[in-house]
Amino acid sequence: MTRKERAADAFAEVEIELIAISRWMYENPEVAFEEVESSLRLAGFLADNGFDVSYPAYGLRTAFAALAYNNVSTLRQQFEQGDRVHGIIERGGVAPNVIPAITKSSWIVRAATAGRFEELGGKVEACFEAAAQASGCDLELEYTGKSYIDLITNPIMAQIFAANSNALGRDMPTQAELDTPTAASSDMGNVSHVVPSIHPSVAIETDSVNHQPEFAAATITASGERAIRDGALAMAHTIIDMAEQDVWDRLTIE
Repeated sequence: MTRKERAADAFAEVEIELIAISRWMYENPEVAFEEVESSLRLAGFLADNGFDVSYPAYGLRTAFAALAYNNVSTLRQQFEQGDRVHGIIERGGVAPNVIPAITKSSWIVRAATAGRFEELGGKVEACFEAAAQASGCDLELEYTGKSYIDLITNPIMAQIFAANSNALGRDMPTQAELDTPTAASSDMGNVSHVVPSIHPSVAIETDSVNHQPEFAAATITASGERAIRDGALAMAHTIIDMAEQDVWDRLTIE
Protein backbone atom coordinates (compact mmCIF):
# COMPACT_ATOMS: atom_id res chain seq x y z
CA MET A 1 0.00 0.00 0.00
CA THR A 2 1.34 3.42 -0.97
CA ARG A 3 1.56 6.36 1.41
CA LYS A 4 -1.30 8.07 -0.41
CA GLU A 5 -3.45 4.98 -0.04
CA ARG A 6 -2.67 4.80 3.67
CA ALA A 7 -3.54 8.49 4.01
CA ALA A 8 -6.85 7.90 2.22
CA ASP A 9 -7.69 5.02 4.55
CA ALA A 10 -6.80 7.09 7.61
CA PHE A 11 -8.99 9.95 6.41
CA ALA A 12 -11.89 7.58 5.73
CA GLU A 13 -11.82 6.45 9.33
CA VAL A 14 -12.40 9.99 10.64
CA GLU A 15 -14.34 11.47 7.72
CA ILE A 16 -17.66 11.57 9.58
CA GLU A 17 -16.11 13.41 12.53
CA LEU A 18 -14.44 15.96 10.28
CA ILE A 19 -17.66 16.58 8.36
CA ALA A 20 -19.49 17.12 11.63
CA ILE A 21 -16.89 19.71 12.73
CA SER A 22 -17.10 21.42 9.34
CA ARG A 23 -20.88 21.63 9.53
CA TRP A 24 -20.71 23.04 13.04
CA MET A 25 -18.32 25.76 11.86
CA TYR A 26 -20.68 26.62 9.02
CA GLU A 27 -23.69 26.80 11.31
CA ASN A 28 -21.82 28.70 14.05
CA PRO A 29 -19.57 31.22 12.28
CA GLU A 30 -16.86 32.95 14.32
CA VAL A 31 -15.29 36.06 12.81
CA ALA A 32 -12.58 38.66 13.40
CA PHE A 33 -9.90 36.11 14.29
CA GLU A 34 -12.01 34.90 17.23
CA GLU A 35 -12.43 31.29 16.15
CA VAL A 36 -12.06 30.09 19.73
CA GLU A 37 -14.67 27.35 19.74
CA SER A 38 -13.69 26.14 16.27
CA SER A 39 -10.02 25.78 17.18
CA LEU A 40 -10.99 24.09 20.44
CA ARG A 41 -13.05 21.50 18.58
CA LEU A 42 -10.21 20.83 16.13
CA ALA A 43 -7.68 20.50 18.93
CA GLY A 44 -10.01 18.10 20.75
CA PHE A 45 -10.45 16.04 17.59
CA LEU A 46 -6.69 15.70 17.18
CA ALA A 47 -6.20 14.81 20.85
CA ASP A 48 -8.90 12.12 20.63
CA ASN A 49 -7.09 10.58 17.67
CA GLY A 50 -3.67 10.14 19.26
CA PHE A 51 -2.00 13.51 18.71
CA ASP A 52 -0.12 15.29 21.46
CA VAL A 53 -1.86 18.67 21.38
CA SER A 54 -0.73 21.92 22.98
CA TYR A 55 -3.60 24.40 23.22
CA PRO A 56 -3.38 27.36 23.08
CA ALA A 57 0.03 27.77 21.42
CA TYR A 58 2.43 30.38 20.12
CA GLY A 59 0.89 33.09 22.28
CA LEU A 60 -2.44 32.92 20.42
CA ARG A 61 -5.55 31.64 22.14
CA THR A 62 -6.94 30.22 18.89
CA ALA A 63 -3.75 28.39 17.86
CA PHE A 64 -2.69 24.87 18.73
CA ALA A 65 0.30 22.66 18.07
CA ALA A 66 -0.03 18.94 17.48
CA LEU A 67 2.82 16.43 17.42
CA ALA A 68 2.28 13.51 15.09
CA TYR A 69 3.38 10.99 17.73
CA ASN A 70 2.41 11.05 21.34
CA ASN A 71 5.27 8.69 22.03
CA VAL A 72 4.20 6.97 25.20
CA SER A 73 0.63 6.60 23.96
CA THR A 74 1.93 5.04 20.77
CA LEU A 75 4.12 2.71 22.81
CA ARG A 76 1.01 1.43 24.62
CA GLN A 77 0.07 -0.41 21.44
CA GLN A 78 3.05 -2.69 22.13
CA PHE A 79 2.36 -3.19 25.85
CA GLU A 80 2.29 -6.72 27.18
CA GLN A 81 0.01 -8.05 29.91
CA GLY A 82 1.06 -6.42 33.16
CA ASP A 83 2.80 -3.40 31.61
CA ARG A 84 1.89 -0.08 33.23
CA VAL A 85 3.21 3.45 32.57
CA HIS A 86 1.79 6.36 34.59
CA GLY A 87 2.81 10.00 34.24
CA ILE A 88 1.84 13.42 35.56
CA ILE A 89 3.01 16.92 34.63
CA GLU A 90 4.56 18.55 37.67
CA ARG A 91 5.66 21.74 35.94
CA GLY A 92 4.15 22.76 32.64
CA GLY A 93 4.44 26.54 32.53
CA VAL A 94 3.15 29.62 34.30
CA ALA A 95 0.99 31.26 31.61
CA PRO A 96 -1.09 29.86 28.74
CA ASN A 97 0.41 32.26 26.18
CA VAL A 98 4.07 31.61 27.05
CA ILE A 99 6.09 28.61 25.89
CA PRO A 100 7.78 27.35 29.09
CA ALA A 101 11.55 27.28 29.24
CA ILE A 102 11.52 24.33 31.63
CA THR A 103 8.98 21.55 32.05
CA LYS A 104 8.98 18.62 34.44
CA SER A 105 7.02 15.41 34.63
CA SER A 106 7.07 12.36 36.88
CA TRP A 107 6.63 8.81 35.64
CA ILE A 108 6.24 5.29 37.01
CA VAL A 109 6.99 2.19 34.94
CA ARG A 110 5.67 -1.22 35.99
CA ALA A 111 5.88 -4.68 34.47
CA ALA A 112 5.12 -8.26 35.43
CA THR A 113 8.75 -9.38 35.72
CA ALA A 114 12.12 -7.78 36.41
CA GLY A 115 13.30 -8.64 32.91
CA ARG A 116 10.28 -7.05 31.27
CA PHE A 117 10.65 -4.01 33.54
CA GLU A 118 14.15 -3.38 32.20
CA GLU A 119 12.96 -3.78 28.63
CA LEU A 120 9.92 -1.52 29.06
CA GLY A 121 11.92 1.08 30.96
CA GLY A 122 14.33 1.35 28.05
CA LYS A 123 11.46 1.87 25.62
CA VAL A 124 9.97 4.63 27.80
CA GLU A 125 13.34 6.37 28.02
CA ALA A 126 13.55 6.23 24.23
CA CYS A 127 10.17 8.00 24.06
CA PHE A 128 11.55 10.89 26.13
CA GLU A 129 14.75 11.06 24.12
CA ALA A 130 12.86 11.15 20.82
CA ALA A 131 10.56 13.91 22.08
CA ALA A 132 13.51 15.98 23.23
CA GLN A 133 15.30 15.56 19.94
CA ALA A 134 12.18 16.42 17.92
CA SER A 135 11.46 19.58 19.92
CA GLY A 136 15.06 20.73 20.26
CA CYS A 137 15.03 20.48 24.04
CA ASP A 138 17.61 19.23 26.49
CA LEU A 139 16.57 16.14 28.44
CA GLU A 140 17.51 15.33 32.01
CA LEU A 141 16.41 12.04 33.58
CA GLU A 142 16.49 11.58 37.35
CA TYR A 143 15.80 8.21 38.89
CA THR A 144 14.39 8.24 42.42
CA GLY A 145 13.90 5.45 44.92
CA LYS A 146 14.70 1.78 44.43
CA SER A 147 13.10 -0.43 41.81
CA TYR A 148 10.72 -3.12 43.04
CA ILE A 149 10.95 -6.50 41.32
CA ASP A 150 8.35 -9.19 40.77
CA LEU A 151 7.04 -11.31 43.62
CA ILE A 152 7.92 -15.01 43.77
CA THR A 153 5.19 -16.79 45.73
CA ASN A 154 6.31 -19.95 47.49
CA PRO A 155 3.67 -22.61 46.71
CA ILE A 156 4.08 -24.55 49.96
CA MET A 157 3.69 -21.49 52.15
CA ALA A 158 0.79 -20.25 50.02
CA GLN A 159 -1.07 -23.55 50.31
CA ILE A 160 -0.69 -23.65 54.10
CA PHE A 161 -1.75 -20.02 54.48
CA ALA A 162 -4.80 -20.53 52.26
CA ALA A 163 -5.90 -23.49 54.40
CA ASN A 164 -5.58 -21.43 57.58
CA SER A 165 -7.41 -18.50 56.02
CA ASN A 166 -10.23 -20.75 54.90
CA ALA A 167 -10.46 -22.16 58.43
CA LEU A 168 -11.08 -18.61 59.67
CA GLY A 169 -13.92 -18.19 57.18
CA ARG A 170 -11.94 -16.28 54.56
CA ASP A 171 -11.66 -17.81 51.12
CA MET A 172 -8.13 -17.32 49.80
CA PRO A 173 -7.97 -18.01 46.04
CA THR A 174 -4.66 -17.97 44.21
CA GLN A 175 -3.87 -15.49 41.44
CA ALA A 176 -4.49 -18.22 38.88
CA GLU A 177 -8.00 -18.78 40.29
CA LEU A 178 -9.01 -15.10 40.12
CA ASP A 179 -11.02 -13.84 37.15
CA THR A 180 -8.99 -10.62 37.26
CA PRO A 181 -5.53 -11.17 38.79
CA THR A 182 -4.33 -8.31 40.96
CA ALA A 183 -0.92 -6.67 41.02
CA ALA A 184 0.88 -4.03 43.06
CA SER A 185 4.36 -2.67 43.68
CA SER A 186 6.11 -3.62 46.91
CA ASP A 187 9.62 -4.27 48.20
CA MET A 188 8.24 -7.67 49.26
CA GLY A 189 9.04 -8.71 45.70
CA ASN A 190 12.71 -7.96 46.32
CA VAL A 191 12.58 -9.98 49.56
CA SER A 192 11.01 -12.95 47.78
CA HIS A 193 14.08 -13.28 45.55
CA VAL A 194 16.20 -13.79 48.67
CA VAL A 195 14.05 -15.95 50.97
CA PRO A 196 10.86 -18.01 50.43
CA SER A 197 7.90 -15.63 50.74
CA ILE A 198 4.19 -15.03 50.35
CA HIS A 199 2.23 -11.79 50.16
CA PRO A 200 -1.46 -12.61 50.74
CA SER A 201 -4.18 -9.94 50.74
CA VAL A 202 -7.16 -9.89 53.08
CA ALA A 203 -10.30 -8.05 51.98
CA ILE A 204 -12.24 -5.44 53.95
CA GLU A 205 -15.82 -4.31 53.37
CA THR A 206 -15.71 -1.18 51.21
CA ASP A 207 -16.73 -0.04 47.74
CA SER A 208 -13.55 2.02 47.34
CA VAL A 209 -10.07 0.88 46.37
CA ASN A 210 -6.74 1.52 48.07
CA HIS A 211 -4.93 4.87 47.84
CA GLN A 212 -8.23 6.66 48.53
CA PRO A 213 -9.41 8.41 51.74
CA GLU A 214 -12.54 6.23 51.78
CA PHE A 215 -10.43 3.08 51.84
CA ALA A 216 -8.27 4.45 54.65
CA ALA A 217 -11.43 5.19 56.65
CA ALA A 218 -12.66 1.63 56.08
CA THR A 219 -9.52 0.19 57.69
CA ILE A 220 -10.60 1.46 61.12
CA THR A 221 -14.12 0.04 60.93
CA ALA A 222 -15.15 -3.28 62.45
CA SER A 223 -14.53 -4.96 59.10
CA GLY A 224 -11.05 -3.46 58.88
CA GLU A 225 -10.15 -4.53 62.40
CA ARG A 226 -11.47 -8.03 61.70
CA ALA A 227 -9.26 -8.23 58.61
CA ILE A 228 -6.19 -7.30 60.68
CA ARG A 229 -7.01 -9.96 63.24
CA ASP A 230 -7.76 -12.69 60.68
CA GLY A 231 -4.66 -11.88 58.65
CA ALA A 232 -2.43 -11.98 61.72
CA LEU A 233 -3.97 -15.24 62.96
CA ALA A 234 -3.69 -16.92 59.56
CA MET A 235 -0.03 -15.92 59.35
CA ALA A 236 0.69 -17.15 62.89
CA HIS A 237 -1.11 -20.44 62.25
CA THR A 238 0.87 -20.82 59.02
CA ILE A 239 4.17 -20.53 60.88
CA ILE A 240 2.98 -23.10 63.42
CA ASP A 241 1.95 -25.54 60.68
CA MET A 242 5.23 -25.05 58.83
CA ALA A 243 7.15 -25.88 61.99
CA GLU A 244 4.99 -28.88 62.88
CA GLN A 245 5.17 -30.24 59.33
CA ASP A 246 8.91 -29.46 59.16
CA VAL A 247 8.69 -28.04 55.64
CA TRP A 248 11.91 -26.03 55.87
CA ASP A 249 14.00 -28.27 53.65
CA ARG A 250 11.30 -28.18 50.96
CA LEU A 251 11.13 -24.39 50.74
CA THR A 252 12.86 -23.12 47.63
CA ILE A 253 12.95 -19.92 45.59
CA GLU A 254 11.69 -20.71 42.10
